[in-house]
Amino acid sequence: MNFIIPDPVQRALYNLTAGHVGLCRFVLRVLRDQFCENGKTVEMLQYLASTFLFNSMIGCARAFYWIRDWKVNKSEAEFIRNKLLQPNTPFSGSLLDPVIKKFIRMGLITTINTNDERLTFSAPIMRSVLSNYLFKAPLNVNQSPSSTFDEFLLRTIERMSSSTLKESLGKRSYLYERTWQMEWFCTAKTVIPENALVSSDIGESFGSVGFLDFYVDNGYCWGVELICEGEKLKKYAEKFESDGIYAEIPLKQWAILDFRHNTKQVRMPKKNFWYVLYSDDYKTVIIKRKDCDDIKLNLQGDCKSELKSELVLEL
Repeated sequence: MNFIIPDPVQRALYNLTAGHVGLCRFVLRVLRDQFCENGKTVEMLQYLASTFLFNSMIGCARAFYWIRDWKVNKSEAEFIRNKLLQPNTPFSGSLLDPVIKKFIRMGLITTINTNDERLTFSAPIMRSVLSNYLFKAPLNVNQSPSSTFDEFLLRTIERMSSSTLKESLGKRSYLYERTWQMEWFCTAKTVIPENALVSSDIGESFGSVGFLDFYVDNGYCWGVELICEGEKLKKYAEKFESDGIYAEIPLKQWAILDFRHNTKQVRMPKKNFWYVLYSDDYKTVIIKRKDCDDIKLNLQGDCKSELKSELVLEL
């Protein structure tokens, strides 16, 4: 029996792997085994962003052989962290840099052209793998799986670390959007539903031209977008409309978290928006939503003796 791959799945597969031959072959074989009898397009797309495929690739695909016994050192961790905090575009670096030379040899990153010092991850899936590899919960963390989308969002916000946010401020008046995203990603890993995975920049996995910030898989199909200081609200809302750039992502529930200083009041709350108004010291937030009572939270990420919810960079 011929196994036919629908066009949206073909596009998603290419966007996920960037045409990496080994990964394409591996994923095609898994898709054939899973959906040999008339699999639906949406089911295949969901599978491409699933925990099952993610774990299968890490455990079996030759492209990820390096992760099985890799002990990342400080310089390697800093390099990867800096690149993950950048947009998903080519980045520059010297081919003589020992970290870059090692990562090219391992297959993590590659040059755009021969002898070109513009670099990129060898496949978009590498970003998700590296994010999940570097940001891990310590064994003594208080894992608390959520059962509903609202509960999940509340707990991710409550478990953020005020000290981490404050120390990341630097010389700017406000935190960078990517800083909020990575801190939220860390806390999300402690409260995701059992057997689910939270992935970052998942748009490519579905062939979407946009990069949805976070996606929770395993049938939950939750989408989360983070913005800060109330910027470009209309633009972000349009992404989720039926003709928006996230239209191909099969979401059951989605929300936009808008982290803004408490002096920037919310005049007309919109559906699916969570307005998170933070204090000067980042220790408390007030959450405003359309047709809902305000919720005041004290951030608990620094309460290690009680909650121990911070994630650490594994070195």
